[in-house]
Amino acid sequence: MQEYTASEAFRLELEYEDTSKLENNNVPSDSVRPANNPATRRFVVTSERVAPTELSFKGMTLYCPPRQIKRWDEDEIEQKVDWGNLFFDLFFVAATYNVSYILTSDPYRNGFLYATGTFFPIMGFWERKAAIHCRFNVEDDILHRILKAIELLVLATAVLHIRPKKYMSDLKNDFSMFGFALSMTISRILYLLQNVELYYFAVGQRQAIQQAAKGLFSRYLLIETTFFAAASILAGYHYYVDEDDGSLSKSPNESYAYNSSYHRDLAANNEKNATTDESYIKDAPIWLMLAGHVASVLCMQITILFCFPADGRHKEFNVPMHIDFYMHRNGEWTMLMLGESIVSLLIVDVSDESKEFYTTFLFGVLSVVFLYFLHFASQPYHANQHALRRSKNTGIVWGALQQIYSMALVTLGAVFTLYLAYSGATDGSEVSDDFYEMRDQANRLFCIALGTVFATLDLMTLLHLGSNGISDRCKCKETNNIRIAPILFGLTRLAVLCFTLTMYRWEANPRNLSVIAALSILVQLFFRRLGNKFGQGIASAPDEH
Repeated sequence: MQEYTASEAFRLELEYEDTSKLENNNVPSDSVRPANNPATRRFVVTSERVAPTELSFKGMTLYCPPRQIKRWDEDEIEQKVDWGNLFFDLFFVAATYNVSYILTSDPYRNGFLYATGTFFPIMGFWERKAAIHCRFNVEDDILHRILKAIELLVLATAVLHIRPKKYMSDLKNDFSMFGFALSMTISRILYLLQNVELYYFAVGQRQAIQQAAKGLFSRYLLIETTFFAAASILAGYHYYVDEDDGSLSKSPNESYAYNSSYHRDLAANNEKNATTDESYIKDAPIWLMLAGHVASVLCMQITILFCFPADGRHKEFNVPMHIDFYMHRNGEWTMLMLGESIVSLLIVDVSDESKEFYTTFLFGVLSVVFLYFLHFASQPYHANQHALRRSKNTGIVWGALQQIYSMALVTLGAVFTLYLAYSGATDGSEVSDDFYEMRDQANRLFCIALGTVFATLDLMTLLHLGSNGISDRCKCKETNNIRIAPILFGLTRLAVLCFTLTMYRWEANPRNLSVIAALSILVQLFFRRLGNKFGQGIASAPDEH
């Protein structure tokens, strides 16, 4: 058996990108990252004796370069749980709660603008990190610990400044919009710097890594960074330079819409949503934040759908994802979104806990529980069944639907908070016409959000199945005849979707809508299970997710 020195092993890895000639036993081991560790077995460059870019001082690892996790067409090695990722996710619990806070204070058009304008950029923060960690193993060295601390500080600052529209739109007197936009800009700059690190130091298939770092990874980051920087400059100008005080926002002492006195302040909400020239100026930064995210996603969609070669040559300038690891991270993200709905139901400020309150509360919790069941009944259990593995086109469309699905879940949580607040209101003298107007708006938001959850889940399931999978579900294997049952299941679920989207037109009571919503989710879950059973469903073992 031929022996290789450390330098020869490094040369084979970087120049020839072929580890098939290397035996694990012939590679120098390391006390911290041994060569036979499953997380590093695929790439044998694991110590400062092998990788010249690794720095150490008196036994301490100062810097260790990121290492590619897997190559194209190779089996995936199971990744261990990274507690750092779970700690990172905790910040997004607060982020989604603050986004929900925006909707509960203003469920109208402008409130939804600020909710989406903050949610999608903050979700992009999470997705950028997940995209790196499902491709590269980033070591826990001193330099990367410092960078993680800076990253978390930037994230915490951004989350802190996700505040209701009346604050974020007050560019002259409130720091919130500038603080959020600046934090998001810095976060994208940090990820650009991480791409520079990958370009020069990452260990793995060097040509593909460098092509991805300077192209696919950075191109869309630059789009976002440009828009976010423009929003930061505009908000900063109004806060620090502009002397013209044209604020139309409410007094800081004014209560939110879901407080006990909200029905006496709803006229101000309607005034707040009036379209004026000044409102366009005040809302310009949040429009830039939203436009930056949308432009980045659209450019990525167009590039991958229409510009990537269809013969597999895209593998030459991209780094493969660890699909199983990303599925795991995506499940954790969905738990955060569902957790926001639970938090919205449990943390409420209602003094009169009536029978209507408890009915709304219990069926609200049941709705979230059923959504949890429905979500994992709709997910593939194996990476080979996922849309990301099926093709580049299904993968990129699935990613866009996942963002819409997440926003819909956050919206549901916000409306549940409003419903619990409404349960304390009666038809007495203190309830004005504005109360019913805002209640109707919350009902519309609730039905559209729930319908969006159903629609996006169905579309993502179709992407997982693919055209062949859909055809197999509708045909009998033995006779090749059309099967009626799967088609009926699909039509029934489509009817439930249409029913859900129009519930607010014939039912206005939040309590009744909560009950009907829980039953609708249960019906969807029932037919999803039937579809999986009779149609060779994608969720092979949903209870084990």
